[in-house]
This record gives sequence, structure tokens and C-alpha cells, in this order.
Amino acid sequence: VVVGDYTRVDKPRKIVNIDGRMGGPMGIAFGNNGMWAVADYSEHCVYIFDDQDQLIKSFGSHGAGNGQLNSPMGVTFDSNNYLYVAEYSNNRVQKFDVTGNHLLQFGGRGSAHGKLSCPIGITT
Repeated sequence: VVVGDYTRVDKPRKIVNIDGRMGGPMGIAFGNNGMWAVADYSEHCVYIFDDQDQLIKSFGSHGAGNGQLNSPMGVTFDSNNYLYVAEYSNNRVQKFDVTGNHLLQFGGRGSAHGKLSCPIGITT
């Protein structure tokens, strides 16, 4: 079980064995193929696990470029197992395939149609 505890981001706890720990797990999503993903807020990355709970991929690095993440908080899989990541500090959503390849993004800070302000959750 992975639980995101926002009040504990400054004091990481070992939740699953991923090179020692996750820094700040926040969002969790389950794909229709048994895979699952966790957004790590403080490590600025996403972890992908298989149906045996083994880490198969992690991707992301701190930044604002395509494929980079800044405080990801929400994740979800669509029906084709593409992964969407809501980034709190970049005010956007990015779409990735399960190998971590960046496909597109939308949002950006603002109040106009299509803009976002600190998204924390996402679902399909």
C-alpha cells in the first residue's frame, strides 16, 4: 500500500523498496494491465510498477521542459494505459507512455479557459 501524506513530505518514510525510499509519494493510479504508478512530489518523478509490485521504470527530473516534472501530485491512466501527470508547480498536465516518453502537455498558469492553477488531482 502506498499512501501520500502531505504533512510528512519533509520527513520521508520508507513505503516500498525503491533504492531505499520515496521522497514524497502523493498520487497513485492503476492501469488496466496491472501496472500502477506513483507520483513523487519531492523527487519530481513518477514510478511505474508491474502487477507483481516490482519497479519497472521511473522517469522525470526537476524542471519545466517537456518530460521534466515539478512537484507532480496527481496521476491517472487512460483506457489505453497512457499516463497523465498533474504538476502542482508547473500548472500543467503532461501525457506519457508507460516507458516515460513525453507525448503532450496542456495547461499552464492562469484563469483563462484551458489554464490551470496548482493542479493536485486528475482522473479519466
